Amino acid sequence: MLAALWLDELASRHEFPQRGVETRGADMETLSSSQARFAQQAMARSRLFLRLSVLGVAVALGVALWWWWQGIWAADDGTRGLRAVVITLVLLNARRNLRQHRYAEVLANVMGVRQVPVGADPQ
Repeated sequence: MLAALWLDELASRHEFPQRGVETRGADMETLSSSQARFAQQAMARSRLFLRLSVLGVAVALGVALWWWWQGIWAADDGTRGLRAVVITLVLLNARRNLRQHRYAEVLANVMGVRQVPVGADPQ
């Protein structure tokens, strides 16, 4: 009861943004120079993050298949757990790169920056 009253009082003093509702727009003029530079670098590296993510999944799959193929012909040397950890870490890194790509794409959309694919004609 007391906690509910405290939360009501807290909510009445502060405005909490709702999920899915844009509270304010952002543009390059409202950012400091270091923030604008960070945003530009993130948007420029968006495609790199996507490529690194795809490469990470391919490497993890290749290493898993290679170790599986070696495991067929070799005796068990007790390194299966270590191999599973390495593959999991590579996949987690690929997931992080994909998340960075998505953040950069959202940042470009919020900032109103139109990204032109390499080799395309910017009309």
